[in-house]
Amino acid sequence: MNIRHAEFQTMADVFLGEGCDRAKLEQVEKLQTALHQQQAALYQRYSQEELGAEEYVTLFNTLLDNTFTECEEILGAQDFLKLFGAPRHELGGGIDREAFLRSHQSRMHRH
Repeated sequence: MNIRHAEFQTMADVFLGEGCDRAKLEQVEKLQTALHQQQAALYQRYSQEELGAEEYVTLFNTLLDNTFTECEEILGAQDFLKLFGAPRHELGGGIDREAFLRSHQSRMHRH
């Protein structure tokens, strides 16, 4: 059992109770795993300068929002709130666009 899986299972048991729908949790966990893989692929493309900073932020934030939307559809709003600690609309934008662009300005000016 990998550590992410164990962490997710523990979180689900603590916040949703041990009687929660395991099929739904499996779907949400798959979405979370895919999110991490896709984020890593986006960052690799950004690191290799295939994506600009703005494009990276937009793609990542869209990916995150879509993942949270799908998780909420699977779990329902109440269980989503219990598991993630906030309503979906408060979790959508993972990277602060302006802060990211400011911190990566030197790279943007090289192009």
